[in-house]
Amino acid sequence: GINAEYGLATLLDWCKTVCSYYDVPVDNFTVSFSDGRVLCLLVHHYHPELLPLSRVRMQTSLSHQLMEMNASRDFLSDSCLDPDLHRENEKENFRALSDAMKGLNEVPNMITSTDMIGTIPDEKVVITFVSYLCAALVDISTDFRAAQKIQRAWRRYKFLERHEAMRERRRAIIRVQALARALLARRQLENLKLNREAIVAARREYAARKIQLNWKTHVATKDIRKEFLQKREAAKTIQRFYKAILEERWRDRISAAKLIQKTWRGHRDRKMYLRLRESAVKIQSVF
Repeated sequence: GINAEYGLATLLDWCKTVCSYYDVPVDNFTVSFSDGRVLCLLVHHYHPELLPLSRVRMQTSLSHQLMEMNASRDFLSDSCLDPDLHRENEKENFRALSDAMKGLNEVPNMITSTDMIGTIPDEKVVITFVSYLCAALVDISTDFRAAQKIQRAWRRYKFLERHEAMRERRRAIIRVQALARALLARRQLENLKLNREAIVAARREYAARKIQLNWKTHVATKDIRKEFLQKREAAKTIQRFYKAILEERWRDRISAAKLIQKTWRGHRDRKMYLRLRESAVKIQSVF
């Protein structure tokens, strides 16, 4: 009655909803299922591991008829017009469905390719098969989702367990690192103390060497200055004696020059006097 019709409508809506994801129309329980695409897509949608999408052949006689309705014949490719290819694709769809049914033990194998291809399938057989298929897929899907929830819960538990173990390991590592840093800091402090004592000793030794060097420099400078002063004083004495000798020589030369000039002038004046006297005597003798 009404419940049966509602159930069939719901079953058909389920098929339409699933196949709408793959752009495959579903109008009824007869011709729409004749090429095997709808059945393959239903199984693939819930269990792609049983029936991959690559095994579903989309070019069939039914898809060709739909394409002829929506497009001109001139735009159809040769592969779309090949009836042998369509029939082979439909057989391949039912072979893929048959292989997938081996993984669904709850679904009886009620249909064959000879009952579906090239004819109008029996509606009751298709409805019965789709009903079994829906129940199996939905139940398996529910079990699958439950298994996924259990797996997620288990993974979350293991993750939290590993995370807690990692946190404990990290805390242990941090404690070990803190102890190691404290030990290293203690050793560094001891080394710093030793280094500080060594630095103080080195500074003292350097200061002592610096003082010794300065004192040696002072003593050497003092001796050098004393020697320099003595040499300078000796040089001044020598200069004084040399200047005195030069001055005495200069005075002697000047005295000699004056004596020579005086003698020369006396000789010249006497010679002139004698000449004048002789001239005067001659003049007197004449007069």
